[in-house]
Amino acid sequence: MSISRRTILKGAAGGSVLLAAPALIGRAQAQGKKVQYICPFAYQLSFAPELNSVAGGHQARHGLDVQVEAGRGGAMAVQQVVAERAMFSRASGLEIALSVDRGADLVGIATIVQASNFFVVSPEAKPIRNAKDMVGKTIGVVSVKGTTENLLDMMLIKHNIPVDKVPRQTVGNAPSAFALVQQGRIDAMIVSIPTVTLLRHAGEKIHAWSTDQEAKTPGQVYFCLRSTVEKEADTVARFLRGIRDSAREMLAADTQAKREAIVKRLGDQFKIEGATNLVAGAQTMVDEEELWLAEGKENLLINVPSRYKEMTDMMAAIKLIEKPLDPTRLYTNALIQDALKS
Repeated sequence: MSISRRTILKGAAGGSVLLAAPALIGRAQAQGKKVQYICPFAYQLSFAPELNSVAGGHQARHGLDVQVEAGRGGAMAVQQVVAERAMFSRASGLEIALSVDRGADLVGIATIVQASNFFVVSPEAKPIRNAKDMVGKTIGVVSVKGTTENLLDMMLIKHNIPVDKVPRQTVGNAPSAFALVQQGRIDAMIVSIPTVTLLRHAGEKIHAWSTDQEAKTPGQVYFCLRSTVEKEADTVARFLRGIRDSAREMLAADTQAKREAIVKRLGDQFKIEGATNLVAGAQTMVDEEELWLAEGKENLLINVPSRYKEMTDMMAAIKLIEKPLDPTRLYTNALIQDALKS
């Protein structure tokens, strides 16, 4: 990872960005174009690139005053963008594909997390190692009919396991949900990588594996309305440059102190569970960034066509969608490729 960090960052601002004067950032934000961004869930370290793009002044330097709102699920975030109450959000590739299949005119503009950032977590003493082990077990999901529940269904149907053979319970995406596993109320839960990191840091004996093991999809994708790309290409491009600069700064944070400084910055501006534990938060950054580079450093933020095709083929095969969906309808690389040139 250290080699990737160094080689990917030609011209990156690095540590100097970390020291940008708050007063200057504040003035730039006051003059910038107001743009609404909605997180799919409450503020989490999973969303560090976009949160840091604001807290670190990256969006302000590109002339945007990005207002970040906490959401209550991926479906709600999609609805807010479709209703034009927010210009940008992020969701799994699966969530975007399902929304487009149902008629939403959405398009992915960059993929921040290439591999799935969702992991199946169970006790080390009673591990659930694959989809077949889930039969008759209760699995915790982040939200009803959201990405984690859809991934669960895809993993089961891939092995011809009826979905009603695996009960599920909504538990959210926080380390505290593991108490339900310890109490025997659920047998495992599907949560994002920062939650896995925090559980390990707390000394919990867990068994964890990526849902990519059973079902590969684009992990987390920034998206907006297609009409926004067509009518406000400059705003989209500036937003992506802010994300680019934020990601580069985080990748350039090659010491514990630099990583902790970013975590503290985010915790100071946004209420994030786990951000007060700077050591664990810094490790969460490292673990998450490994997923950013899962398709190679050359594909940082790029929508990788093969992942979209594999996902849509699987969705059609298991009847998650009525008919085959053209994967090229789901994304555009034009603006992010342009942003990455500079």
